[in-house]
Amino acid sequence: MSARQLQVGDIGGLGIFNLLADGLALPLRDSQSKPRDESADTKRPLADRIDDWFWRRHQRSVEMRLAQAEDIFELERMIRGLERGDIKLHR
Repeated sequence: MSARQLQVGDIGGLGIFNLLADGLALPLRDSQSKPRDESADTKRPLADRIDDWFWRRHQRSVEMRLAQAEDIFELERMIRGLERGDIKLHR
């Protein structure tokens, strides 16, 4: 089967990526829709809160970089580059 025959909505084709993206995005949507409990954050050690802040910042930059992909092939190339360290997110 060539890439041109894959249908975006088809689970056997590119639709699996839509399912993966929806599944990975669910925790983000839930955490964004619920009001944050500030008292729970202040009970955590400062180093953990700073570490979480840096991690969220890094994730946002990764997502913004991957969102620039024009097609699935470029997206896969970018993901491989990020995993290998070929693509830098920050200057």
